[in-house]
Amino acid sequence: MAMAKSEVTAWCRELAEHINSDPILLSAFIKAYDSSRAAVINRKPAFTLAKRMKQAIKDKGCYQTDVARAARTTPTAVNFWLTGASLTMEAGTAIRVAKFLNVDIEWLILGVERGDL
Repeated sequence: MAMAKSEVTAWCRELAEHINSDPILLSAFIKAYDSSRAAVINRKPAFTLAKRMKQAIKDKGCYQTDVARAARTTPTAVNFWLTGASLTMEAGTAIRVAKFLNVDIEWLILGVERGDL
């Protein structure tokens, strides 16, 4: 399910607040959003958020409860991401999850590598 334009805009604004300390990352997100807004909004990657999270958790060798603790959320929220019941997460949570799992936030949320933006 694609996010509505207003949801993407709100998510990008929240994300920008959280990543002010990394101007390269902020610039990449703004550039990607401005240049291919429709492509990002309508993207339906075969490798879903759920699959990316499962892979990252497996690679790290941790548990869902570890992710929940690091993300400052509930194990239920992590389970929703892993089952596909929830397709998005708040920007601050996404940053914490990506840092904990040691993955790029672009890969976690969008399924693309930093250089692909």
